Amino acid sequence: MKKYTTVEECSKLYVWDVLKTLNFKRGEKPKSIDISINDRVAMKVDLVPSKTNFQGLRLWFSCPGCSRRVGALYCPPYGNQVLLCRHCLGLRYEGWTRHKESHYEEFRRRRKKENR
Repeated sequence: MKKYTTVEECSKLYVWDVLKTLNFKRGEKPKSIDISINDRVAMKVDLVPSKTNFQGLRLWFSCPGCSRRVGALYCPPYGNQVLLCRHCLGLRYEGWTRHKESHYEEFRRRRKKENR
């Protein structure tokens, strides 16, 4: 029985989707943005830059819970409607949680298919 929530079950907000919506231009200084969830909860989320190899900038969200630089914020399907990173929410990826036997069975099935 599953006792955790996975990333796949949550609503996601990616930084690039937000930047496309805001028509963010290159060279603009990062700012904080206001985000509302289901027209009920409003949050202010900071955008944090990092330098790329070719003198550009990449923008990230700063998680409101831990200030970690992340590319996506998640809203869990239960409880408080907040946007936090997967680390703050304790989320796991579904692929990480499969039992070893199911990985082994999948490997055997693929090998069998390749050998045909």
